[in-house]
Parts: sequence; structure tokens; C-alpha cells
Amino acid sequence: MQAYSHSYLCNLIMPLVESYWLSLVYLIDNKDQEIDEDSLYFRIQWLAETLHEEGQCRFYESCSLDLITNAIRKFTKIGFLERSEKPG
Repeated sequence: MQAYSHSYLCNLIMPLVESYWLSLVYLIDNKDQEIDEDSLYFRIQWLAETLHEEGQCRFYESCSLDLITNAIRKFTKIGFLERSEKPG
């Protein structure tokens, strides 16, 4: 019973952790670029799906746009990301 609950919890939490990790990987690789917020989510999702197809990511749920959006919002809230205003 304990092994089952451990496995259940891992499968519940790991997609969340993996989506945050994928978001960080994308942000670190593109740290010198200024990216539109809407396209940022889709670019991270594309990366996540590509890595999942290659077998680098275990959980397809990590590609969820909701999880990626939450990760970016959390990174912005803690000051890891900074939102810039559009000129004009």
C-alpha cells in the first residue's frame, strides 16, 4: 500500500516539477532575448513537446500550457523574470 501511494504522489507532482524545469531550461537558453509573453508560453510548450518526443521528458502533462503559464507567473512573482513594457 505504501509503495502505491508513493508512486501515486510522484506521478501527481513530477509533471509540475518537470514543467518548471522545462520553463527554466528555455529561459536560461534564451536569457538575452526579449520575447513576447504570449509567444513565450507556446515556445516553451514546443520545447517541452519536442523533448518529450525525444524521450528527455517523462510526463506529457509537463507540456500543459496551464502548468507552463503558472511557472512563468511564479518566476515573475519571485523576481526571477522581469516584465518589460512594450514601447509606444
